[in-house]
Amino acid sequence: MRGTVATIAFVFFLFFACYLAYAFSAGVTGQTKKHSATAGCGAKVSGGGGCHGVNSNASIQVALSGPTVLPVGTPGTYTIVLTGATTSGGGCDIAVSSGTLSSTSSLLQVLNQELTHVSPIGTPYSIEFTYLSNSPGTVTMYANGKASGGWNWAPELAIRIGPPSQPVLLLPADGSSAVPTSTVLSWSGVQGAQWTVEVSTSQAFGTVLLRRESLTDTAYTIPEGVLPNNTKCYWRVRATDSGGTGGWSQIWSFSTALTAVEETPGQLPAVFALAQNYPNPFNPNTEVRYEVPGISDVRLVVYDLLGREVATLVNETQQAGRYEVAFDGTGLASGIYVYQITAGSFVQARKMLLTR
Repeated sequence: MRGTVATIAFVFFLFFACYLAYAFSAGVTGQTKKHSATAGCGAKVSGGGGCHGVNSNASIQVALSGPTVLPVGTPGTYTIVLTGATTSGGGCDIAVSSGTLSSTSSLLQVLNQELTHVSPIGTPYSIEFTYLSNSPGTVTMYANGKASGGWNWAPELAIRIGPPSQPVLLLPADGSSAVPTSTVLSWSGVQGAQWTVEVSTSQAFGTVLLRRESLTDTAYTIPEGVLPNNTKCYWRVRATDSGGTGGWSQIWSFSTALTAVEETPGQLPAVFALAQNYPNPFNPNTEVRYEVPGISDVRLVVYDLLGREVATLVNETQQAGRYEVAFDGTGLASGIYVYQITAGSFVQARKMLLTR
């Protein structure tokens, strides 16, 4: 009787050992963080055990690589890499939040809309596969990799499907007036894109005064002679990258100045005025001009966009006249700054762009 029990126990042990050694050798799915943050290879075996261990093994490194931007309907090639273990019993499970995974290797197969090994794979390994989505949006790719001595997660890979989002216009502010005919257009948007800018006297852009394509910077200075004086202009921007060409931004407007500022020797200014700094954009030096029609306490200050004072250019009583003061942006970060003059009841502010 005892011999029979021992024999049964030994056979069961061998069976269980073989099960752990060869379980899921033909592939396994549902083991990525798409399904559960606590999934993993150990979750497949009832009672908490697993063919590759219950817990992830930090010595095993798993990574996904490939394009983070894809056009709609265009496949991309991706790679899963496992390092940190040299064995013959490796495998993997790859999943995406949406879209279609395809195998380009005899080592992988599609199973339950995921990619997994066909049979145990020697490790370390590097295996290519493809991914395709027919819908725009953001997709997450998940994976884990397995070796005989354990398993680990791959960091998730975010993929944008489709063109970049619409840019956000910054300067000149919508509805600005008395804008110089040679002014700076600036905007923000996705990194690495190329930009198209259009300026028109028509909100429908039937007549385009200026069109510039393949710009790599998020600021563009309109040269003299392009914009007419005393005219309302409209402008817009769109982005292009490997995901395609996005939609146009909102349309903003500005009105150019009536005439260029001219100084008349011996004639004092009749009103307070604050001119646009020049050059603009600048790096790191620029000049600010202003006019004072009578003796006044003048304060000219530069602020960042959070309202913090970064420089005081003028803080004194001044006689009537035309003034020019230098501003040095050394030590300041690239970006938009506001300079404001206060003289009695007169207050005016303008924006300037520091680039590096």
